[in-house]
Amino acid sequence: MEQSLVDAGTCRKRLILTFSPDDVAEALDESYREIDNYVQIKGFRKGKAPRRLLEKKFAREAASGAAEHLSEKNLEKALRDSKLKIMGAIEKKRGDGVVAAGRSYVLEVEFDVRPEFDLPEYRALDLTREEIKVEDAQVDERLEHFRTMFAHYHEVDGPAEKGDILNVDFKAEVDGKEFMNMEDKNLRVDGEQLFGLPYPELVEKFSGAKAGDAFGIELPLPDDHPDPELKSKTARIGISVKKVERPDLPELDDAFAGNIGMGSLADFRQRIHGSLARDAILAARARQEQEVIDKLVDATSFPIPEETRLMAEKAFLEQRKNEFISQGLQGEGFEKAMEEVRGEAAKRSERQIRWEIIASAIADKEEFKVSNEELAEHVGALAQSYRTTSAKIIQRVREIDGVGPMMREILDIKVMQLILDAAKGAVNIGEDASADTGKANARAADSVNGGEEPAAAE
Repeated sequence: MEQSLVDAGTCRKRLILTFSPDDVAEALDESYREIDNYVQIKGFRKGKAPRRLLEKKFAREAASGAAEHLSEKNLEKALRDSKLKIMGAIEKKRGDGVVAAGRSYVLEVEFDVRPEFDLPEYRALDLTREEIKVEDAQVDERLEHFRTMFAHYHEVDGPAEKGDILNVDFKAEVDGKEFMNMEDKNLRVDGEQLFGLPYPELVEKFSGAKAGDAFGIELPLPDDHPDPELKSKTARIGISVKKVERPDLPELDDAFAGNIGMGSLADFRQRIHGSLARDAILAARARQEQEVIDKLVDATSFPIPEETRLMAEKAFLEQRKNEFISQGLQGEGFEKAMEEVRGEAAKRSERQIRWEIIASAIADKEEFKVSNEELAEHVGALAQSYRTTSAKIIQRVREIDGVGPMMREILDIKVMQLILDAAKGAVNIGEDASADTGKANARAADSVNGGEEPAAAE
């Protein structure tokens, strides 16, 4: 076998493997032996059929098998010997021709490679410092949330008050075109949102409403509404009130805390404080991770593999497409929304690829590896996050891209951890203080869902 490597574009290579007639003959022999051992030909035991008969019946299958043998035995070794940092998929460009005795065979593949560049300093980044602080008012608000979850409701004839639930029919239109129509929806007279839309006057407008009332309001839609036709427009909302229900709230005392699984109300407050602190820390950590990416991407300059970037752009667009579909966009509104994100997709995918290249180079420099234990731990975390089993996660990984992308994801995590550990002003995650409160959340949700009170208001 002869091999050569040539440029095929920016950060892209073509590997050419040329197999001699002797190489082809050896691969055909192996292919015919496998066929003979697996098929039953009348008058012959398995493994004992004459070669000429096999050639007559299975020439096409043998040629295909021989091509696979040549590729499997030599391609991986040739790629490994090249010592190139391959990115993305390996694309076959040639090799689907005829494999025949007495003839040579050529296999050509193309792939993107990681560009060469000088790594910037990444062990002493100066990150924006954030003060993590939890106010008593936040704890009080979370306690009230739990209290509301355990409330029992009774129907009232009088006007609605703050905290009540209105059962309504709800219609919304813009420029005479209806874009939302819901029946028998529960609306809590509280907060500052109306079915997910910002509406600070909600409590004021809906207090005093009674069963049988029907009225309209005007609601300015946000500038970032996913439907371009609705951005910055004014929606006209029609609401019909069917009934008003009022909560009977439990006392906020040690007995209530005991129902949640806590020793006392003071203990419950402490757990909630820890959960809120944990949330604030994780949010600050996420912002610092993005700051790390921005600093290192902006500090480097190198060409990027175009095919890999296009694949990232395609994945980004597919994700946004699914989001728009889940939001109910269709027709012209959907097309306009997709057109708007296409310009964003190119920029975002380029920065994503640049970070992946930088992280890969750092992982190589630090000689990071992924152990079986780390892989198992990562799979377990994914299974817990998606509420499934590790076996199903592994099956899904094998069906899609194989274990390679998951290992690169683990390496990226290790690289980010290294950078943050060495950075100035990095947030320390520390112990998971939210575990007990998370369990209390689950117990409260189970209790509410198992009762006969109305579903949680939207």
